[in-house]
Amino acid sequence: METNIIVAILTVGLIIYMLYNRFTMFMDHKKALDEVNHRGDFKKLFTGWLTLGVYLVTFVLSSTWLVIVLLNKENYTDNEFLLWALILAVFIVTSASDLVKNSVLHTTYYNDQGIFHNQTYFRYNSVKNFRVKRGGLVTEVHLYNGEVHSVPTKALTFLEDRIVKVKAESNKAKKK
Repeated sequence: METNIIVAILTVGLIIYMLYNRFTMFMDHKKALDEVNHRGDFKKLFTGWLTLGVYLVTFVLSSTWLVIVLLNKENYTDNEFLLWALILAVFIVTSASDLVKNSVLHTTYYNDQGIFHNQTYFRYNSVKNFRVKRGGLVTEVHLYNGEVHSVPTKALTFLEDRIVKVKAESNKAKKK
């Protein structure tokens, strides 16, 4: 029984940590977005539909399974019931908190002058080059000031014409 208490405490600790981590991630993202809103009207581009689906399916299946376990509690020993409840709680909280993470990491805001992603805004004409990473899902954006930012490749593909156009206009202005 003491082992179950330790497992329960560790699991609850993990759940609290995940919730805190995702909450602070979301709040930092929202705060940074509020700070750059003065740069003009932003349009929103979401590229995480596949992962959104995976997390939603995981959340629904885990929640359904937990309800089934709760309704059939008499078929489990106390230890089995506790372990199933903890395991499913971790799946539920992980998938729910990853929905928040997904919305932050797969949403890119853009306007005529630049891109806001995660917590960072950069102008199109500050982009030096790109390097596709992680199996093509993420692209590193290298800026002239040496900073490197990771942005979903789908978002950059969608914004490629804007980036090229602004950079060309910037180069023309420098030559004059």
